[in-house]
Amino acid sequence: MKHKIFLLITGMIVFWDMSSAQTMYELSIRLPKQPPSITITAFLVRLGDEGNYVRIHQNNNADNTSSITEIALAEEPYRNPKGMIDENLLVLKTTGLQKSISGTGPIMTTIAFLFRKDKASGYFDPWKMATYPASGNLQLFDFATPPTLMQEKQLTANTAFLTKYFTEGEPFYTAYSKPASRGGMSWGTKIPTLFIRIVADINDAEIGRDCREDQRKLIKLYTLISQKLRIRLDTLTLMGKDFNREKIEKSLADLHPGKNDMVVFHYSGHGFNRDDPEDTYPNLFLVPDTAKKSWKKAQLPGYTLSIQDIYSTIVSKGARLNLVISDCCNTIISLKNIVSEPIKKSRGLFTLYPDYCKVLFIDQSVSLLANATTKGEQSRSNPTDGGYFTYNYVQQLSKYLTPAYNPGNTELTWDALFKTAREGTIQKTNQCIDRTTKARCIMSPIFKIEKPLVAPQ
Repeated sequence: MKHKIFLLITGMIVFWDMSSAQTMYELSIRLPKQPPSITITAFLVRLGDEGNYVRIHQNNNADNTSSITEIALAEEPYRNPKGMIDENLLVLKTTGLQKSISGTGPIMTTIAFLFRKDKASGYFDPWKMATYPASGNLQLFDFATPPTLMQEKQLTANTAFLTKYFTEGEPFYTAYSKPASRGGMSWGTKIPTLFIRIVADINDAEIGRDCREDQRKLIKLYTLISQKLRIRLDTLTLMGKDFNREKIEKSLADLHPGKNDMVVFHYSGHGFNRDDPEDTYPNLFLVPDTAKKSWKKAQLPGYTLSIQDIYSTIVSKGARLNLVISDCCNTIISLKNIVSEPIKKSRGLFTLYPDYCKVLFIDQSVSLLANATTKGEQSRSNPTDGGYFTYNYVQQLSKYLTPAYNPGNTELTWDALFKTAREGTIQKTNQCIDRTTKARCIMSPIFKIEKPLVAPQ
């Protein structure tokens, strides 16, 4: 059992290396038939399957005018001329959602950016540009100069670069032009606490490494959020010999949050459903790894807990924000999690925007219960990405909190975030094939959000 309590009040900027969270490139573009007097560069942000965009800066040297245009990008597999998917390539296509930020920019509704997998690292990097005429076939051409991977330290206080692609007042510009403003909130003596309780079946022979990856990502992300908000962080991880019902129940009994505190409980492991008509959410399978081959059904009640009961217990504590999440199967006990293919990765570092962290973790008062699967479904995972649902939850949470994300019309709420995480999980899972049934995999996360059931005392 690892239990840590610490106060993060430092003003330093913390960056988290999470390979698929956010990638930013500056690109030099030379379009077919582009006039010599026109110079075009681009700032491309890859945030995952949704939220990708590119800022186009065009300069007309003939009349010394310039413009900034933003274009939304949709990520999709690359298909060769025969229609077959090439797993070593992916495409970011313009979607037609184009808006002028300043000046009058070029119309680029049929442009695509191709990313190619680096076989040594597994990362996908910009490789070519393309146009796709009415026929739909991509016509490839090179960048004017090699793409530049942008590190966030290159953006901080670099107003010359920022004003090239953003206007003052935009969140991205504000976050990077004034680094001192990113030191977090000022609480005085009433500092909230973020309680993190993670239960992970890291010793399981099938999914142990997958659960360990979930635990690693979650701790890093919540630590960074705490640093940005300058709040107390109380973490407890139950793994290995501490992965059992008794330790979980004790951790819940010992949990005493204040009315302004936040509680997050996250389970990664095996789960099952008792086939009760009213049993929508799963039960946690807490049999120690050494006993999994010998336990009997008569002993099962001593080795399980309902995630719904855990949720009710945590909500009854009276914290302002409660997140109870399980990433496990929700079907008959004989079916277990399925190991699936890794997700496409991209390079990059990201930091978080304190204002966005405050909106989600400080300004909202909700209780949320979520599971990776609908009743009757199996969960998917792999050692590289962890659980598909946890992966998508971490991706969406980190994306929502980074200054590179442009919310547009999307509300910065837990409901919007989990809807997006659900959609991402469904999409990612549908790309893998069940090796037993030979059909496409299915994962449909479920969640409910409500106000705290018990008024804070």
